Amino acid sequence: MLSQEAKSEEFLELAKRYQKDRRHKSNWDDLIKYCDARDFGCSTENMNELADPINWSPTVIEENRRPRVALMMRINQRGNFVISHNSARDKIVFPEDFSRAFWAEQSIHSWHSAPDPCNLMWVPEFGSLCSSASVTRNPVAQSLIAAFHAKIRELVFDISQKLDLVASSNIKLRIDDDQIVGVAIEEDPNMRRLEQEMQMHEY
Repeated sequence: MLSQEAKSEEFLELAKRYQKDRRHKSNWDDLIKYCDARDFGCSTENMNELADPINWSPTVIEENRRPRVALMMRINQRGNFVISHNSARDKIVFPEDFSRAFWAEQSIHSWHSAPDPCNLMWVPEFGSLCSSASVTRNPVAQSLIAAFHAKIRELVFDISQKLDLVASSNIKLRIDDDQIVGVAIEEDPNMRRLEQEMQMHEY
């Protein structure tokens, strides 16, 4: 089931099949629909903003390089999963790599905006999903966690092709007998150093 080669859409289809089977019925129907309608909560709009050279600083253009970015993954207090590049808590984009106009535009948006200009991925009830997958071993939840794990891997790869990804958190799955028995966020060792460096900059 947990093949590293499988794509996120394949695991999502597996979750749908389990959900239709009365033996495996779960409470995750709304999340399945969310994944279908919103590309697993990924923001193509925000990704395109970061990857668009029009938003890069003159220094980056002159040096013929891509802007640096680090990705912070976390489960917030409400149990939602977030991949952010510049939230109030996670200032981990290099400000000097993006234009003043880019930062001015981002500052106009409040954290209530949709999509949040600092989120590259947002998944509701992720904490509860992790519990359902690892504690009750519900096949629907297990398949959804596998789908998100694959989607995050795909997203990180996509970002690394468009930007200079200098650090990234990671979702670590603990597997036993082909079953997910634990889900944790694993930090990149470089992340804390980068956070300290970012605190020295003014936005």
